[in-house]
Amino acid sequence: MGIEPPDEGAVRWGGGPLTHADRLAFGYMPEQRGLYPKMRVRDHVVYLARLHGLTAGQAAAPDELLNLRRSG
Repeated sequence: MGIEPPDEGAVRWGGGPLTHADRLAFGYMPEQRGLYPKMRVRDHVVYLARLHGLTAGQAAAPDELLNLRRSG
């Protein structure tokens, strides 16, 4: 996923080096259950977006994707 660089060797996919485009096709579940019980859905989306490579600015604005309105 590119979260941690390899200590040695290389990651290959389909006979060639793993590219950024390849990694975009993969999913990543950060823990067995996948969601933290006390974290709001919006916060999960931001967290997972950051893991997936979005910048802080891009990840901090998921409301359009979730069709949410902030209250307060």
